[in-house]
Amino acid sequence: MKKSLIVIMLLLIPVMVFAVDFSYSGMFRTRGSQLTDPYLDNLIYGGEDVISWTDYQLQLFTTAAINDNLSMVWGVEVNGIWGDEDQNRDEITVMTKHLYMDFTPDMLDWMHIRLGLQPYHDIFASSIFDEDAVGISLMPEWDTADVSVGYYVFHDEEMFGESNRFWTLDVAKNMDALTLKAAALMNKFHIAGGGHNYSRLYIGAAADYNMDKMSFGGHFVYSTTSFEEDDFNPDMSGYFAYLYGKMDVTEKLNVKLNFGYTPGAADMDSVTMFEGIAPYFNPYGLEYLFVGPVVDFPVGQGAILNTAGSYMGFPNGLMVLAANINYGMFYMNAGLVNAVIDMEGAPDFDKNIGTELDFGMKTQLTDGLDFCAVYALFMPGSFMEDEFMWGMGADPKTAHELSVKLQYNF
Repeated sequence: MKKSLIVIMLLLIPVMVFAVDFSYSGMFRTRGSQLTDPYLDNLIYGGEDVISWTDYQLQLFTTAAINDNLSMVWGVEVNGIWGDEDQNRDEITVMTKHLYMDFTPDMLDWMHIRLGLQPYHDIFASSIFDEDAVGISLMPEWDTADVSVGYYVFHDEEMFGESNRFWTLDVAKNMDALTLKAAALMNKFHIAGGGHNYSRLYIGAAADYNMDKMSFGGHFVYSTTSFEEDDFNPDMSGYFAYLYGKMDVTEKLNVKLNFGYTPGAADMDSVTMFEGIAPYFNPYGLEYLFVGPVVDFPVGQGAILNTAGSYMGFPNGLMVLAANINYGMFYMNAGLVNAVIDMEGAPDFDKNIGTELDFGMKTQLTDGLDFCAVYALFMPGSFMEDEFMWGMGADPKTAHELSVKLQYNF
């Protein structure tokens, strides 16, 4: 702990001496949940495992503006679970969230550069990547379009024996009510002696159109994977299509409809599926099936669906129909989720994963202090009962989640 404080003080000294302006932001939250553990066997075989937990999290971001061309951001996150015997160990509960520098060189006053540990989230509803990574981003200031280019390093081969790199290119054009976006992302993984070294390319576009009381849009992203070793590695590709439409019916009532689709198929030579790198995906609002606005990380044995179309480790594909209804402080989510898997030589089987209903409320108790509560029910479908997939012992039961969150933003 003392060593950590010394390092932090040494880092802050030059900032404190030369910084002209400081600004702070962040949040503190605490929440509690009781839910059916979303472990696969627990859901399929009718287990009654119910887990209860309460956690906390603090995020503090400090921005030191040196001048108009230079600023630094340092973000710290503290989190843990109440009652965990390791909660007081700083190597477990204290981490650096952001640590980067923004600057504009005098000789290139049209180029904005960000260097260090920084956030990146993709334009495809964060279905590919939504996390912090060490790297560099270039953001030129052009009138024609907003452009961003990034290069990030997850692992260095010289230090960890493996290489994992990530390249990004994002382009956006705002035309009053219409916003158009396009992106190309590349993830390259290599480990010496490994048999599954690959390069994965994502390329796609998104659009949003906003009117007075209506808005709609969506995205389409295609992925393809190339393996360095041909032996035992199939051809792999896939896509994720998403559409939404939202309408403000009255001043208090608004309705949003969502549709998402990823294909899933497998045979001896090829696999069709869509898989993210580090996703934080929940455009559907479904709290139990996906990481959601109240519970934003997998708990217990892990969330059931935490990315677009990735389910139980095989290419099942996914089709989701969901509705979000908000009336003042109250809301309801309803979703129907189907698998679309097609396996060579497998018999036909039912593909309804299940239906979810969420009932919740969100309100501001006082300035900056938000309260949110949700009760979610997941009713497993016939896919969970299929004898070909799970054998004779499948006996799924309705799962539930009850979560409450109190969060202060500053």
